[in-house]
Amino acid sequence: SLEARANAYHNVGRYDESISDLGEALDLFPKHERAKFLHNNMAWSWIGQGNLDAAVNEFNRALAVDPDFDLAYFGRATVWEKKGDYQRAMIDAKEAAKRDPANKKYDNLLFEIKSKLNQ
Repeated sequence: SLEARANAYHNVGRYDESISDLGEALDLFPKHERAKFLHNNMAWSWIGQGNLDAAVNEFNRALAVDPDFDLAYFGRATVWEKKGDYQRAMIDAKEAAKRDPANKKYDNLLFEIKSKLNQ
């Protein structure tokens, strides 16, 4: 599938190909049940390329498909942290943690952001 190939490209740092395949999959199946994951994965490939603004746009698209999608809040929080916008990072990290309290990655991100806010 395009999604599987895109993920394979992402995992070896071939972000252009990953973004292309994910875009093609979204063009073919914009309302598919996996659309939120396709947007989320595309966002991580944009991060890999260093295009944080495009990543935020894709995380926003994932959240437009599913406003309770914890992975998109986590990803967007990661971008805000990379951009030094710790207030927005904190808001999104809290949203992710609220939706999946058992996920320790979210707690770790919250801790990192809090430590940067307190510097």
